[in-house]
Amino acid sequence: MNSSESGVPTGLRERVFADLRPVRPLAEPWKRALAIAPLGLALVAVVHARYGTRADLGAGMLWGLSLLQMAVAVGMVVAALREVIPDRALSVPTQVALFAAGFALAIGVTYLAWHASGTTAPAHLRYLFWKSCFAGTIEVGLPALLAILVLAARGVMWRPGLVGGLGGLGAGLIADASWRTFCNVAEPTHVLSAHVAGIVALAIIGVVAAKAYAWLAGIR
Repeated sequence: MNSSESGVPTGLRERVFADLRPVRPLAEPWKRALAIAPLGLALVAVVHARYGTRADLGAGMLWGLSLLQMAVAVGMVVAALREVIPDRALSVPTQVALFAAGFALAIGVTYLAWHASGTTAPAHLRYLFWKSCFAGTIEVGLPALLAILVLAARGVMWRPGLVGGLGGLGAGLIADASWRTFCNVAEPTHVLSAHVAGIVALAIIGVVAAKAYAWLAGIR
């Protein structure tokens, strides 16, 4: 087919061909997402080394639920990395299910720990505990969020808000899985307003950061 038949000017076609370069193909999303697991475990270790480990929960309840959160977080990262591959876009029902499952897990873990422990914050320290845990959850989650967005940037962020939201939710679950090994306040009013609110904040940060990147890269 010549240029007149294809409708593409010969000069433009030659420029396109001259610009072509071999690229390293992306690995499957689940393989790339596994890189986040060691980082998540490292964040748990950092929290443990810096603050210690709570003693009000048994090992199964403490570490088992945190590992479950880590596993679901990796699943969220898989979904985010799948979304940057144009022919693997997530359907709207799948998006809703993923976000609902992530937050349902965080809330479910909160009430399971409350049932097992029942610890509360001293009245005069409630605000201090809240501020520390809200900020701590975000602080722990930011390195994970950055790593997720770096992985996502190798694809095409044609729906950056969704990618950032899923990445932020995954980072938030990793952060909560880490921070809850230290914070020994199981009271739902504390956990939901500090820990889970930190997850929400990380999801929002992920959306803003991904959209900013896409705008700067000229994708949107």
